[in-house]
Amino acid sequence: MLEELPMRDAVSWSALISGYAEDGQFEEALKCLEEMQYEGLSKNPVAYLGVLNALCHSGLVDQAQMLFAKMVKEYDIIPELEHYICIVDLFGRAGQIEKAIAVIKEMPFSECPAVWGSLLGACQKWGNVNLGRLAFKNILQLNIYNDAAYISMGSIYAVTNMLENVKTIKDMRAKLYL
Repeated sequence: MLEELPMRDAVSWSALISGYAEDGQFEEALKCLEEMQYEGLSKNPVAYLGVLNALCHSGLVDQAQMLFAKMVKEYDIIPELEHYICIVDLFGRAGQIEKAIAVIKEMPFSECPAVWGSLLGACQKWGNVNLGRLAFKNILQLNIYNDAAYISMGSIYAVTNMLENVKTIKDMRAKLYL
């Protein structure tokens, strides 16, 4: 498909990789990244983000970790916020919540609701109340009006049969809009 384009540049490669990633075709996304590297266009953070997302949504934790390390060490790409969110999401989906916390602690910009929201989503999936509380607290410190955080934390409490805590979360949320 890319052979038909009049210009094979980093933007074209990144668009193709992102398309494959969105379609769940991680192998094709990886092949494109390899060909892009072969053509000397390897320093594109958007292309790496596309492949990382494809690997994340495919549950390929080891491959994503290796790609992230290679991106940083071999190609001197400084990870952007989106790269870190993807890695936190990767570990969270895999149930490796402690590793997700470690990534957040290493990040140069951990004061981001999306990072903590990703962690909270993982805690919801895996029923992790304690780390869910940590994520919830951090989200509220950054944005007290984050409705998704209240809903997720309430769901964590509901799934773990902590019904009094569900009521507390609902009351907290209701007070915001009085």
